[in-house]
Amino acid sequence: MSAPRPAGPGAAPPEWSGLLPVDKPSGMTSHDVVERARRRLHMRAVGHLGTLDPGASGLLVLVLGTATRCALVSPPHQNLARQWQAGVRGCHGGLVHHLPGQ
Repeated sequence: MSAPRPAGPGAAPPEWSGLLPVDKPSGMTSHDVVERARRRLHMRAVGHLGTLDPGASGLLVLVLGTATRCALVSPPHQNLARQWQAGVRGCHGGLVHHLPGQ
């Protein structure tokens, strides 16, 4: 990620550009995370490189600034290789069951 330029008097706020990994909590949509980033970073050009279900938590990669123009968009009908894995944790945090990726 490139660092913002220092702002002089009366200058526009700094603009970030690059990738921002976010640990998305469950209960939020991917769009909620993008909207929160837009508000906190005071910028409009924010997107994401994939969608997590609202009930899922995990890595959501945000794209900021001019990097949004470089993000690859693949049509949903393309058969892309994907890998999924899941785990169930007990009440004390220990892994109870693990389903390896396919």
